[in-house]
Amino acid sequence: MQSFSERDPKSGNRFSDKLRGNNKQPKNPSDSIKLNGAVAQRTTAGWGSGLIGVIIFSASLPATRIAVSGFSPLFLTSARAVIAALLAIGLLVLLKQPLPKRADTTSLAIVALGVVAGFPLLTALALQHITSARSIVFIGLLSFATAVFAVLRGGERPEPLF
Repeated sequence: MQSFSERDPKSGNRFSDKLRGNNKQPKNPSDSIKLNGAVAQRTTAGWGSGLIGVIIFSASLPATRIAVSGFSPLFLTSARAVIAALLAIGLLVLLKQPLPKRADTTSLAIVALGVVAGFPLLTALALQHITSARSIVFIGLLSFATAVFAVLRGGERPEPLF
């Protein structure tokens, strides 16, 4: 697993620089496409992978709504976590990935607590009382809230269009 302080072997930039937008790549995506045909292929593949992810995720709330009618939210959350863990362990072993660094374990544990346990459990609990269509509205607001808090926490001054 890559630490955010490590350097990208291709560009020499720190991975944390990429997160901050300091990766010294062209600001206009069309400039990147003109520079290298491989970038265009990666961009297209990225959009395709993103679309597949959105389609799969869009089915998760209706499926959870159906599942909570027959199973407890705690069982559903546990089952999802175990299945995901088994798949992740299998892929990590298959791809021979190194263990995370000790410095990264606290951050990974915090993220896992929210992503693996918190979000699915709270979603399943909520879907016992509301429809999946209504819950999708709240989930849609999460991306907006994430952007607002990222700006506030990062101390950035976004453009008025934001």
